[in-house]
Amino acid sequence: MAQPGTDKLTINVLMRNIRIYYDRDLENRFPGQVCDRLPWAQCNPARFEPSSIEKTAAMDDCDFVVCSVFWGEPQNANPDIERLAAEAKRKNKRVVVFVLADPAGPLNTAADNLIIFRSSLNKSQQRPFEFVLPAFPDEDILKYGIPFSPFAWAEIPVVGFCGNVDNNAQIKVPLKRFIKTQAYRHLLSNVRLDRALRALGIHLTRHEGRRIRTQAIHLLSRSPQLRTNFIIRAAYHGGLFHRGIHDPDPQVRVSSQKDFCANVLDSHYTLACRGGGNFSRRLYETLALGRIPVFINTDSAMPYEEWVDWKPYCVWVEERDLTRLPRRILEFHRSLSAEQFAEKQRACRKFWEDWLSPRGYFQQFHRYLRPLL
Repeated sequence: MAQPGTDKLTINVLMRNIRIYYDRDLENRFPGQVCDRLPWAQCNPARFEPSSIEKTAAMDDCDFVVCSVFWGEPQNANPDIERLAAEAKRKNKRVVVFVLADPAGPLNTAADNLIIFRSSLNKSQQRPFEFVLPAFPDEDILKYGIPFSPFAWAEIPVVGFCGNVDNNAQIKVPLKRFIKTQAYRHLLSNVRLDRALRALGIHLTRHEGRRIRTQAIHLLSRSPQLRTNFIIRAAYHGGLFHRGIHDPDPQVRVSSQKDFCANVLDSHYTLACRGGGNFSRRLYETLALGRIPVFINTDSAMPYEEWVDWKPYCVWVEERDLTRLPRRILEFHRSLSAEQFAEKQRACRKFWEDWLSPRGYFQQFHRYLRPLL
């Protein structure tokens, strides 16, 4: 019921569907840059229309303009999206823009009417009208979790990880060239020593994600109360997208994905911490497969954190508490019975379906837009 004095127009705005104008021009001109998980994209493999949102045929009739292509790297200008923003501003409209890239810095733009959804964000530096875009798993990965089957509880939990860590000193950084490989690995995996060196301005590596992965894997490997299921790869995504190779052998790609999914599905928990950007693609993939992530919070902003509590769906560990990582996993694991553990995995899968899958995320999308009407 409306409160006394509530404006009828305001009530109508809150109750009616949000009207968006989906820009087709950029989609047609730059098909390789299209946000293909948008429900309005022609190339979306699972077309659907979110409730509470409807399309308009003309920009004049909309509440928001939705840009159909990714911005690209935030530090690079995007003249085409800038022109779209300028046209929308003349009509007093805001433009929804999507950024799927590692850098977390501000967009290189003078446009002041953008609403930005991006994968990589530092929560302490989050700017107005910036929100979190999940990293949607590949469709091929999702099929490995169907039909859903929970992993059986065991006295000693298995912690999995399949990916790249910073374990090679023979690369371009001068300090790494100077220190022999084994010494470098030893220094980097010592959390307290690394923190002391960083406090003095000495950085063993500039790649924050690999630093944290290396230290977490070292801590987990040394715990006698855990079993580890680690596949350490030499490059991101098994090297499939390394050195500009963006169209790998399909058999190699399938084999790599199969190994990754088997690693997640055959582990009670999967380590999920940031990579090159301040977000974890593995976090979303683990939830989608119905398993429990071990999430290392590195000043992270999370999708829909204003409406849902993330902590019941993962082992949440602050980066400052990294040395307590094995203990936190054990505490979480021992707090659950076999039945509760199976139910927790089901809840993780449902959480992803309802809030983080392409369908779930955009069904909830109105929550971000409606307050901006």
